Amino acid sequence: MSDFTQLGFVKQTDGENVGTWGEVLNDSLIDLLDDAIGGYVEVSVASGNVTLAFADGTADNNGRHAVMKFTGSPGASRTVTFPNKQKTYYLINGSDDSVVCTAGTGAQTVTLLTGQKDIIYIDGSDEVHSILLEGAVSEKLISSQTAISSGIDNSNDQLLLRDNSASSLKKVSIASIFSSVGGLTDLSGDSSPQLGGDLDMNGNDIVTTSNANIDLLPNGTGKIIMDGNGSSGGVSVSDGLIDIRTGTGNVAKVKFYCESSNAHAQTLQAAPHSESASNTLTLPSTGGDAKLVSTSSTATLTNKTLTTPVIAEIDSGSTITLDATTDIVLDAGGADVFLKDDGTTFGALHNSSGELVIKSGSTPTTAMTFSGANVTFAGTVTIGSAEISEAELEILDGATVTTTELNIIDGDTSATSTTLADADRLVTNDAGTMKQVALTDLKTYLTSAGFSSEDPTALAIALG
Repeated sequence: MSDFTQLGFVKQTDGENVGTWGEVLNDSLIDLLDDAIGGYVEVSVASGNVTLAFADGTADNNGRHAVMKFTGSPGASRTVTFPNKQKTYYLINGSDDSVVCTAGTGAQTVTLLTGQKDIIYIDGSDEVHSILLEGAVSEKLISSQTAISSGIDNSNDQLLLRDNSASSLKKVSIASIFSSVGGLTDLSGDSSPQLGGDLDMNGNDIVTTSNANIDLLPNGTGKIIMDGNGSSGGVSVSDGLIDIRTGTGNVAKVKFYCESSNAHAQTLQAAPHSESASNTLTLPSTGGDAKLVSTSSTATLTNKTLTTPVIAEIDSGSTITLDATTDIVLDAGGADVFLKDDGTTFGALHNSSGELVIKSGSTPTTAMTFSGANVTFAGTVTIGSAEISEAELEILDGATVTTTELNIIDGDTSATSTTLADADRLVTNDAGTMKQVALTDLKTYLTSAGFSSEDPTALAIALG
């Protein structure tokens, strides 16, 4: 009985096929050898996966041909199973989709893309190897291709990758790469990834899941800079400090919007350059809600201490009560404290060399001057309907009158018995001037008027 090689070629044994060896040699060896060395066959993959035929000593087996072309329009990747024998094949993928070449258990496969050509070698131990697409040859194939600079189709465009587990090159779509890593949401494979250029978000957002934080952590003294260089413009963030700079010539601002459709906004604006001011706004250090009071707002301050405030005017619209636990001090640097009624001046308190001067009138004129315990009136003093002039007061200024004496002049209800003498005096009005007259002067006048000193009746009349 004839033996066969691993490619199915017949081997003649001693004394076998006497008289018929020529026919056997042609059909089972030479024809098969011709197919194995230079035979060409087309294999359709249109209907599904294909297992190539191979039988010892039998012609017309498509698995023995050296050159093979895959044809058809399957519209999906197909698998072609080769004989698990040591052999080299020259392949052409003329179908409209990829073809996976496998043998035996498929320990290693080779994938041909549409229109791709390759030389494969099957080792007889379930592995298929690509001679062209592996090693230096594959590197030259890749380097010789034109690079895609734009217009990449994530869904249809493909990349050529080496499958280390299969030790072969395979095609993979860009979309498959993204999906295999969760849409580039998991870069755990690279603990310190770096960008070679700017990150273009392409109109998309950076988001997290499960309420996770987005941490931007500059190294060392580095800052997070937005919309500028952080020096002449933009916003920079560093360790509890936010710097807002402007490169447009406008004053930096921060806007706080209301809770209803952002209908209103409160703007915190820096002072202009002309103010030459660098200020710090410190929020209240005590608990409780606090509000800022502006120059244009109406607000009520309760139990607040103002230390040496500079106030141009206080207009409460109602009564102002000054209630101090100690003293109330009025300190006017202009020496006058004016008193007004609805904006109209009616008086003033004036300092004159440390003395208090009370002024009166719309154009305040001195009315009273206090010097220690002494009071000086500048004009007439009116008591009820009576006016006391300065001259009249000066009469009293030199008088030494007791209360008892004034009561006697006012009209004492009882008479005092006394013996009159020439030196005694009477009070009389001398043409508008009050004077004391001695009784001797009265006697002289009565005598000159014709009264006798010995006439008691006349004397009594004269004495009233």
